[in-house]
Amino acid sequence: GEQDARLVADWVLLNGMLGDERLTMGWAETVLEQPQALEILGGLVVEVSQQAIAAERWDIVVGCLPDPVAELERRLRITASTIHLQTRNGGAHPFDSPEGLAMQLTAPMVAALHAGDGGATERRMVAVLEEVMADHDAWRMVFLDAARRSGTLREDHTAWIEAHDLEARFAGSTVFASFAD
Repeated sequence: GEQDARLVADWVLLNGMLGDERLTMGWAETVLEQPQALEILGGLVVEVSQQAIAAERWDIVVGCLPDPVAELERRLRITASTIHLQTRNGGAHPFDSPEGLAMQLTAPMVAALHAGDGGATERRMVAVLEEVMADHDAWRMVFLDAARRSGTLREDHTAWIEAHDLEARFAGSTVFASFAD
């Protein structure tokens, strides 16, 4: 029921705040075994996938985001809807900041990197990102960081650093600093 759903949401959020992702991961494992898993997760997909990343549970990230490219496109639409408001008021373009993009893009990127389909989902995702963010390379830093954090970083990923002059352009970024470590 609605009351139970609110209690579960509060519990999941509290687990995240306390850094006790293991409880959420146990619950998510049980939920993801059910045919209506995504309905049960509902609005908790973002929080559960973020906690799964913190807990290095790539299987849960993939379970929460069975179509990471569609989820990425959905999140990009949400981010893009703020562009006019931010830039009109003198703010930075949201596609120019790895830190601004990391919260929105990391989980779908991790899910694509762990899709287990020989890289097909990853290639589709990169194609979407190259098309939608053609003039902005901050997403590459987020992708590199997602690949590093999830143990899937490859030489073809790190080749982007030189090919797109990412070190010079994003040296002050906390995302680049975490990647450079």
